[in-house]
Amino acid sequence: MKVLILVMSLSILFGCDDSNNKSSKKNPEGERTPTTPGNPPAPTPEPPPQTSLKDCQTYCASLNVFEKYQKPHMSHLSFTNFGYRGVGRCRGHALLNQRLSTLVEFQPRGGCDISTPTCIDSLKQKVQIALRDEAVVIRGFKNLFEFSSVPEMHRYLRSIVAGTSNRYRATLGYIENPNYDTLQESVFYELQRRVNLGQLPYVGLEGNLTGSHAVIAYAEEFKNNMHVICTRDPNYLYGGKEQCDNYFYVNKNSEVFYKRKNKLPDFMFSMKVYSDDDERMESFESALTSKCLVQSRAQNLCK
Repeated sequence: MKVLILVMSLSILFGCDDSNNKSSKKNPEGERTPTTPGNPPAPTPEPPPQTSLKDCQTYCASLNVFEKYQKPHMSHLSFTNFGYRGVGRCRGHALLNQRLSTLVEFQPRGGCDISTPTCIDSLKQKVQIALRDEAVVIRGFKNLFEFSSVPEMHRYLRSIVAGTSNRYRATLGYIENPNYDTLQESVFYELQRRVNLGQLPYVGLEGNLTGSHAVIAYAEEFKNNMHVICTRDPNYLYGGKEQCDNYFYVNKNSEVFYKRKNKLPDFMFSMKVYSDDDERMESFESALTSKCLVQSRAQNLCK
């Protein structure tokens, strides 16, 4: 009897254990037991907002186009000033140098065959475009010096210089600050302002050693412990990189001197910028702005 009771008790205990195990696998509400979720997928990022392009007129107007298209050294003619009918042609030389240096973009590749008349005629037409104050690209040359060294172009460019009249009408040009001690000093600092804008101003000057002359200012440098304005002087040939061999400087007495290579400094008793050069700068700026509009639109810099 005791054995029977013991067996029944064990049966009940085992039955309780089994009943508890089965109920643990059931959801009391009849639903599946939820599983642990994995990492949710990363949200798709929003596309970055597109930057709105400026209108090309606005874009180019915000630039200093003289500085944007400023030429490196060697942007000068390969021949010097020369006499024609007894008169030096420094004015014609300086003006041609100024125009071609400002308006012509030289590219070393893609040029035509300079041994052919067709090529030479094409190059002359490009020069004529620049003489109309329009920007132009000339391919096949690194710079103005190389271009003007081609014999046919050398003769052609000299003829342009010879044909430029020394007679012209112009008044004193714009000077932002005319209040220095002397006019020459005011002109010196006006040249400083202009070259730092990337311009190549034409300068008329007179001195006892230099005589009546015309040069192009092209840079400001610090030389001999003073600020100087470097010039391209038609009377000097620059076969290599320009070293600021010719320059203007101001002494402590507000006097301006012109120092040329291998020459003594010459006191400037006259030194001017001219109104017709102001007009040329406006025309050059318009031409370079037109160039900026075409190039910037093609490069998707503006719309």
